[in-house]
Amino acid sequence: MAQSNPDSKVSHIAMWIIAITLVLCLALVILVEGVDTVPHGWIGVGVTLALAVGAVLMTRIHFEVAPPKR
Repeated sequence: MAQSNPDSKVSHIAMWIIAITLVLCLALVILVEGVDTVPHGWIGVGVTLALAVGAVLMTRIHFEVAPPKR
């Protein structure tokens, strides 16, 4: 049976925090100032969303626990 790895859980929490922060900051900038203030305009919006999706996909990675030493 697979054991839970605490490092994996911390990594997943960090990736969720990164993804949520990216999306919330982008939404705030667009709502307050508009797309024109996002660096590189729509390209910047796309890159930001791609990074957020990448961070969420990183939460799907599971680390194996090293077997005990003999």
